[in-house]
Amino acid sequence: MKLRKKLSGADFAQLHNEYRNSKAIGRILAMVEESGCETIVIEGKPKEKEYKKEYEKFYNKVFTVNSNYVERLHFFTGVIEQLDDVVDSDARYLGYCDIRPLHPPSISGALLDQKIFIKKNNKFLFLVCKRFFDVQFNGKLLKVEAFPYVQQDGRIIRCAQAALTSISTFYGKEQMGPDFTEITSKIPTGHRAIPSSGMTGQQIGVSLEALGQEAVLYEYWGNDSTDVPLQHREQIIYRYLESGIPVLVGVVAGSEMHALVIVGHTFTPDSWGAQTQTDYFGHPKTGFIYHCCTNWIERFVFQDDNLGPYTLILSDFLQYYGCKLIAVGLPPGIYCMAEDAEAFVGDLLCPRMHNITNTFDHYREEHLKNQKNIHPETDFWYKEFKKHTRQDELVLRTYLRTAEEWKDTARKLDSYSEYEDLLEDLPLPERVWVVEISWPQIFRHSRRLCGEIIVDTTDQITPGIPTLDQGWLWMHIPGIVLWRDARGNNKGVRVLEGEDVIRTHRFTCE
Repeated sequence: MKLRKKLSGADFAQLHNEYRNSKAIGRILAMVEESGCETIVIEGKPKEKEYKKEYEKFYNKVFTVNSNYVERLHFFTGVIEQLDDVVDSDARYLGYCDIRPLHPPSISGALLDQKIFIKKNNKFLFLVCKRFFDVQFNGKLLKVEAFPYVQQDGRIIRCAQAALTSISTFYGKEQMGPDFTEITSKIPTGHRAIPSSGMTGQQIGVSLEALGQEAVLYEYWGNDSTDVPLQHREQIIYRYLESGIPVLVGVVAGSEMHALVIVGHTFTPDSWGAQTQTDYFGHPKTGFIYHCCTNWIERFVFQDDNLGPYTLILSDFLQYYGCKLIAVGLPPGIYCMAEDAEAFVGDLLCPRMHNITNTFDHYREEHLKNQKNIHPETDFWYKEFKKHTRQDELVLRTYLRTAEEWKDTARKLDSYSEYEDLLEDLPLPERVWVVEISWPQIFRHSRRLCGEIIVDTTDQITPGIPTLDQGWLWMHIPGIVLWRDARGNNKGVRVLEGEDVIRTHRFTCE
């Protein structure tokens, strides 16, 4: 290993020149320099999988290539005087990137800790899809919290394979870029598999299924003038993203398509645009009465194999301009889509459709007739929920959780003791859609919700007027819990007497 320490800005610029001014390498160097990196350790023969497989499948036949090892750059904050100074789980470690021994150079893999991108005092930028990775370094075990980054080589893997490889690595799978090229070669396109000319939507879907997932593709190849759905593209992306699922998108890049991986987002607490879309400009709400929470999501975080990791893209770009493909790998057994679950809840709450608040009112009145109490704070927030429902001013936020994960969050609420028996005995599928209910005043600044409706991921929701005989499994708004055993369509209700007020949204990264 070679140690380069006490690095200055000029040293980083020179290092960038050594790699022929690669844009992706330049972005990584700029990010680690800004994070306080003063030491880079160059490892000559690291254990890595991507380029090793590329070499086995292709580069060992290329006359100009004579190396089957990448060069790995390890980044550390501050000055490391000698390698033995590094300890297990060293907090100074920022991650690494592997550079292929090709001309021009490119990155076969990188794990860059989220702290080089999201600073401690930033409360409005979220790397949602991330996990801890172990990195071997000089006999020590280092840790990186990151989403993987892979760059195409332009020959055996292109942007789609690079995106799929980063997703595969995130899930801890073994498929690398050449594997996806080989998998999709069985779906003919009229082009040679190697050198690769990229992948079609169908090939991307097959590749996601090779990861043990069920592929869902949203394609927007038609006339955009007729494509005015209430379910906008960035809303579809957000719901899967907040479910912890990285989303592959295809965007227009000149005369070609380019694959990106969406892995995070920003949050703008008081966005002027979010409030004025309907009031000033007449844009329709997502549903009859509600806003999708993406009104407050102005940018998404994505991996661009050309320009580098942790880059920002405007939500409006995805909604109105460049996004032509959304590809999602779902866990098996999800038959109700996120947008259908959210639309179902919106219709259920709509005063001009189902108007579930009348049902809530009935149960509250029966409770009071029996000389039982409702806590005054709970009563206030219930009436606020009802007012905003009737004013068509709700905000809905939808994401996927395992039933057990969702139950764990419900168990932490102060009101849990009043419905513990109902919750613990309620039969649920393995995964559920959680649809949180809020309104702009409490959502945009304090990120709070007044309740939630749990939707069965295995049910098929019938379009049209919603009924209480399908879809939902649990409702909880201030002071009331409704439950449904979907197997026999048995239902029940409990009005809560204790304090049961608004609470904080559960953003994935918190």
